[in-house]
Amino acid sequence: MKRKIMEYYNTYPLDFIEQINPFYHYTSFNGFKNIIETNKLRFTNRLFLNDYSEGKYILFLCKEKADFLFEQNNKFKQRFLEKCEERIDKVGTDPFQFYQCSFTTDGDNLPMWNYYAGNGGINLEFNGVVVRDYYSEKAGQKSTVFNCGLVIYEEEKQLEIAKKIISDFSAKSTAANMEEVLDLLIKKLTYAGIFFKSKSYETEKEYRIAFELFSEDGNLNDFRTKSTHYQIDVMYSHGLIVPFVDVYFDRRALKSITVPNLVTEKEREALRLFLSANNYECIEKINVSKITKRF
Repeated sequence: MKRKIMEYYNTYPLDFIEQINPFYHYTSFNGFKNIIETNKLRFTNRLFLNDYSEGKYILFLCKEKADFLFEQNNKFKQRFLEKCEERIDKVGTDPFQFYQCSFTTDGDNLPMWNYYAGNGGINLEFNGVVVRDYYSEKAGQKSTVFNCGLVIYEEEKQLEIAKKIISDFSAKSTAANMEEVLDLLIKKLTYAGIFFKSKSYETEKEYRIAFELFSEDGNLNDFRTKSTHYQIDVMYSHGLIVPFVDVYFDRRALKSITVPNLVTEKEREALRLFLSANNYECIEKINVSKITKRF
């Protein structure tokens, strides 16, 4: 029975996830240099992102809307709410941690320039198909699942997705396996929650890539995915010491870059030389933002 429910969990599809091509990544000039020179994207522990509800948003939502999500007021619902609370309390010390890299579907957006790129930042355009194919292949080789997709901001849609997952898992519950089913249900909801954010963030039009690291035997100094090790580093950002992992990407995915409106042709030529020196001839062009922003 235990093996059956685990198999159900492992094969349960998150088929609501939507894809798009292309997508964009706004970053500071130093962030841009690091991406080009290392051929890596930075994946940040989601518990340290600007939205402090990351990792917990879906659990708060399920608690608040439990009467809509559950058709019956029974022991399964009661234990679900208790386990949600336990998960919220332990999310910071959970041996399973998600790292994610954020993009947007908007290639020239003033709030994104202001918040993520600052003065002198860069916007990178990625071919979504090449990115997804690369991380799918990487997952097959190294047993790491990279979850890619558009973020959902509409609460009604979030609730419909969560309700279906809860209904499907509760149908597998018996008196003998209820606790195990609940644990796997909450874990599956947490996976789905990678792509849920509050409507207050919808101007970001976010697309994200995320993967999970876990610590064997609860040792939080030894995170890994199966047999694959990732080097966890830290940076100081917005007053926090933030864990991150830099992960290679297929350089062919980088299609173009966009620079602020006041960058001169001479400066753009310097960027072309820099890109060429780092073997990024695949970049088709250097665009200039249409937003007339001085600072």
